Amino acid sequence: MIKRILRTMRHKKITTLLHQARAFRNSAQSDQALAVLQKAERLSPNDNRILKEYVWLHIRQGHELDAAELLSQVITNQIEQQVLNEKDFFMLHDLNLKNHRYEQALIHLDAALTHQKQQKRVSVKALYELYRLKKKRPAPPDLLKDLSTRYRPEMMQTDMRHALFEYSRDMQVLLDWTKEAIDEGPCEQLDKDWVSCFHEGGYEGPLPSLFFEYCEVTGNRDLYSLGIGVHRYLLGRADPESIRIMRHKRARLRFLSYDGTPAIEKLYTRHSESSERSLLFYHHFAQNLADHVPALHGYTSTLRYDVHYYAYIEPEYRYRDDGYMKDVMDALLQIHAVPVKDYSETAPLALRDRNSYITSKRTVLQKSLETFRDHPLIRAEPDLLQLFKWGEAHAESILRTIDQAVPVFSHGDFHGGNILNQGDRLIVIDWDASGLMPAGFDLAAYAITVSNNDLFLPALDYYYDNSHLNRHYTKNELIFLVACMMMLRLLPALFKQSRLSLQDEAITNRIPTLQVIYELVNRSQQSFAKESSSIQSFEKRS
Repeated sequence: MIKRILRTMRHKKITTLLHQARAFRNSAQSDQALAVLQKAERLSPNDNRILKEYVWLHIRQGHELDAAELLSQVITNQIEQQVLNEKDFFMLHDLNLKNHRYEQALIHLDAALTHQKQQKRVSVKALYELYRLKKKRPAPPDLLKDLSTRYRPEMMQTDMRHALFEYSRDMQVLLDWTKEAIDEGPCEQLDKDWVSCFHEGGYEGPLPSLFFEYCEVTGNRDLYSLGIGVHRYLLGRADPESIRIMRHKRARLRFLSYDGTPAIEKLYTRHSESSERSLLFYHHFAQNLADHVPALHGYTSTLRYDVHYYAYIEPEYRYRDDGYMKDVMDALLQIHAVPVKDYSETAPLALRDRNSYITSKRTVLQKSLETFRDHPLIRAEPDLLQLFKWGEAHAESILRTIDQAVPVFSHGDFHGGNILNQGDRLIVIDWDASGLMPAGFDLAAYAITVSNNDLFLPALDYYYDNSHLNRHYTKNELIFLVACMMMLRLLPALFKQSRLSLQDEAITNRIPTLQVIYELVNRSQQSFAKESSSIQSFEKRS
């Protein structure tokens, strides 16, 4: 009884002293506050209430590291007593992060999560702090890995993952969950959280690849449609059962029945140049090339995308022989016959040429010539070594030759993958790079696809004999122009791949194409083996 009375009296006295210390602290009388706290500490050493007042005093004085050390002791005491105060813990956590004490933050977070797990309640806020710490650098990797493993998303119940996203509204939380769901399978709550994200504008701009991969793996056509914003647009137009997500390296494509007709849905970034070029082509020029162009059934713009619906072409195999090459050149001749004046008068100023493409390759071309000239695979081939040395010496002349070339309406990406055979027709798809380009640009793209001069040169002869370009160039000049275009298209792309540590493989795969370029230059430039002066005369004639 007496002990209880004494404890009560001591508790009241300590409470009074703490009120006094707090008053001194709030009035900036730190010395007086410290003296009162020391007096209280003598009455009850290691008392959490007193230690917390020390913490606030240190913070008031700007001694945040000292405050963190004392608060750490408070948290340790609380965990031992099984009475963790989450407000104190998160106060310590913020102090640690503010002072870049990431290892201490992880240690305390580990202790707090372990305590919460023992109490069968894991704080969503604590889990979110783990997500935040995963983004911090430097963080002790072993401890971070261990902690992340014990509390990784698949260890949580669906309601905990949902609560974590609801609490944080952090898209990284949703993306991590989506990544796990790709392996685990469809999750209705995850789908709902994505939908809420779309409705609340939680994700701006184009959607991440993980979203599309999740939709593809789970076959979730509705979520895909909601994400890109065409769910309402397709109502009454498309048979939901016909929709099938298609795999493609670069494009986002779906097959569907559009107004009863097989179609391909293709996404473009909203108001992108690619979308604008495709629509311009279809509105003004496609009718003149109807035999070689798939129909555009419809299009719509959403919050994130321009979405186009093209007629689906079921490709048929056809052997690439002289007859096939002639048909390809006939299609290209029709494309290049579109009057330049018509395009210039119709296209917005920003789309009247594609010089930005050439400009972007200019500096990279010089660098790629220098880099590959010294590569062992190039040095092992005398012809290719000569080509690269010559190209490096004449890089600016090559670019000037291209710049001065006659402008021609072009497809812009005329490679084999965009040329489909259907019966006795050749269909050319993907007109989102179309516009005015230097003569030879499309020819170069197709020459890279063929990579065989036994096939390409007879086709080029046929093209030259039937093209209006024979009024501007000799045959050798056109051949040389195509070779220059091939270097411009191919070498910067190879250089980009080499920077991704694929240099040997990339060059090995393109040795036949580089050999084609060598043969074209050698054929068109009589003095190629020497320092050719005919390049300058060619530039003047262009």
